[in-house]
Amino acid sequence: NEENIREHLKEMLKTTFSSEEEFNNIDKAIKAGVQEAYLVSANNFIALSQKKNAIQTLKNYKVKYPDEAEVADRLIAEIEKQGRYNVWQVLNTPAPP
Repeated sequence: NEENIREHLKEMLKTTFSSEEEFNNIDKAIKAGVQEAYLVSANNFIALSQKKNAIQTLKNYKVKYPDEAEVADRLIAEIEKQGRYNVWQVLNTPAPP
């Protein structure tokens, strides 16, 4: 069920994926509408030094979930500055005043 998928994705955030199968599973979750899958995907791209893919994933996230635009913009800005290497590092940091 969707709740199990969400929990599995949260656990996936703790590791980096490199196999095609793992990326395909994340892509399937994105296509199935699992919001957290975008963050898992972006996190993996960051860990693999694929900054452009991480930013594009977050731009897609922002389009799909406009209520998360502020979070996505902060993540994108930090990735562009090369100051962030983990999605949750930004999400757990308070927004600047």
